[in-house]
Amino acid sequence: MKRWRVVFGAIPLVVFTAVALMAGDSLLERVRELRQRGNYELAEKLLEDQIDRGVGENRQLTWMRARLTADPDRFDRITARLTSGASVDDSLVQKVVIARAVELFARGRYLSSIELLDALPASAGRSDPDAILFAGMASAAVGKGHQAREKLLRIERDSAAFAASRTLLAQISLRSGDPRTALEEADAALATGDEDVRVQALYVRAQALEETGDVAEAERVRDEILREWGRSAEAAWVREERLQRPRAPEAEGRSASIAEVESPALRRSFALQLGAFHDRSLALRLARSMKTQIEDLRIERDASDSPPWYRVVGGRFPTRAEAEAAKQELARRGWKTLILAPGRN
Repeated sequence: MKRWRVVFGAIPLVVFTAVALMAGDSLLERVRELRQRGNYELAEKLLEDQIDRGVGENRQLTWMRARLTADPDRFDRITARLTSGASVDDSLVQKVVIARAVELFARGRYLSSIELLDALPASAGRSDPDAILFAGMASAAVGKGHQAREKLLRIERDSAAFAASRTLLAQISLRSGDPRTALEEADAALATGDEDVRVQALYVRAQALEETGDVAEAERVRDEILREWGRSAEAAWVREERLQRPRAPEAEGRSASIAEVESPALRRSFALQLGAFHDRSLALRLARSMKTQIEDLRIERDASDSPPWYRVVGGRFPTRAEAEAAKQELARRGWKTLILAPGRN
């Protein structure tokens, strides 16, 4: 009799579990429907209320809880539970890992984002175009342009991420001092017709055109950015550039040449450092804005670090007193500088 009591006693538990799973499936569908309609707060409240009332929380419901929360720390806690001890071959785990990597990227934790994405098996998450795109973006953000390029070149032309990957490749090429490749990549992105990245690709194209000497076409592209995307960040950058160099495009083209040299192992005079960047395009932008502010302006490339530094340097002063006087004069005009002494860098 005891054995039958155990068997019959188990029946309510089995029935309850089955009902809970069915309820969980029904709840998931209702929450998905609300989410698709944009009712995120209502969907989250419904999900939390039903779980509090005893609906069995399965992995799909847990994943939905993570996707609905607006709290990044809570998102981390929920998704960490889903991936803890789980196999990376699991398709849900792969989705969660990619989502966690994207969240970390958005919070500026680029190295952590790269670690998560690189841990995915090559046959799964690392072949996902979105995963590759964010891995490339994170690598580029920490200055690993070569690694970023290797990843981004794996994205196929028929992928929805192709245009974004080409735009990023164009930016990387521009930063590494290869404007012709940057121009090719930007044109490839524009050829897709993807409006989501069009203004970014156009801005890189304008920079690449100017650096290859086609100043008139670069200005035409900038005019298009101002006309079609007047409220974009890129339009704001174009306006700022034009304020800093108010001369006509033709005059700017004649005077925009900036000397680029290797950083001297042994500096023979005092100089002023106006800025230092890993991004060559930023160094060029600053140098052009300083063209009329100081003599002997040049960009010194220091390859002792990886990625290299591009230092905007001006002046050749025999004495520290002369360098200090130039520094004070620039400070009065609103420019902060650093004195570089003779000797080894």
